[in-house]
Amino acid sequence: MKLARNILLAVVSGFALYYALMLAGCLVFSLSYSQLLSEMQLAVQTVSNAPLIRYMLAVQTISIFLVPAFVLLRLQHIPVVERSRNAIRPAYLLCVVIVLILCNMPGMNLLSYCNTQLVQRIIAPNSPLIQLYNHNEQVSEFLMNTPSGKSLVFNILTIALLPAIAEELFFRGLLQQVLQRRVANIHIVIFATALIFSLFHNDVFNIVPRLAMGVLFGYLFFITKNVWYPIIAHCVHNATVVLVYFFIHNNYLPAEISTFGEIGNGAFVGGLSLVGVGGVMVFWWRRLILFRSCAN
Repeated sequence: MKLARNILLAVVSGFALYYALMLAGCLVFSLSYSQLLSEMQLAVQTVSNAPLIRYMLAVQTISIFLVPAFVLLRLQHIPVVERSRNAIRPAYLLCVVIVLILCNMPGMNLLSYCNTQLVQRIIAPNSPLIQLYNHNEQVSEFLMNTPSGKSLVFNILTIALLPAIAEELFFRGLLQQVLQRRVANIHIVIFATALIFSLFHNDVFNIVPRLAMGVLFGYLFFITKNVWYPIIAHCVHNATVVLVYFFIHNNYLPAEISTFGEIGNGAFVGGLSLVGVGGVMVFWWRRLILFRSCAN
């Protein structure tokens, strides 16, 4: 009963902030509430008005993920940062996480390529899922293919930083820990959380790489007992994608760099990336088990 009440309060809090932010948007864009909704819908449909789309994405991220997760974590007294002597926290961990994510990019491109090839063999090109994916890709490229530094800053905030904080608090900080209290096997918990994380993005072409990223974030959280490490990892990944698009659009990088790691474009490096990152995580996991066994 208490959990149901707290979930209801979290959902209500999300809705309340949603309407508050939408009313604030009315003032920012000088529109009535109904006009703001219509303009947002039109902007997404016609792939236009980048500031309005960014604001809409920020409102959705805050009201759907960030606020409900924060409220429920507080009400349920679920810690997202633990000071435990069993946790592995080397002084260089932050740098290692950043390097790990950067080295993981070619591997994610390889998984994305394989995922895409599989989907194209199974799902018809005129499928609603494919059409939705193509439209979402148009919106994403419209937002990121921008020459101005101001737009780059807004993209970092709305595409990289805010989603990283909100989604990691929701999926790793909240969902993973709730499942962990009910399922004994942590590997099943991490995989299930990552699968939900991947499916929630509604992107059939990137289910596998997002699942892999979710698993990586899940183990980072479990090993470090600090949600800020998966948040940083998530943010670095998203920010790297945004920056690569920015540099390509401004002719600072060749377009092929965005797909580096795919078959025909550095596939060996992509495979090496997956093996290397996986090896590091296995090393950390074994070190964690050894540390805890010695502590006990």
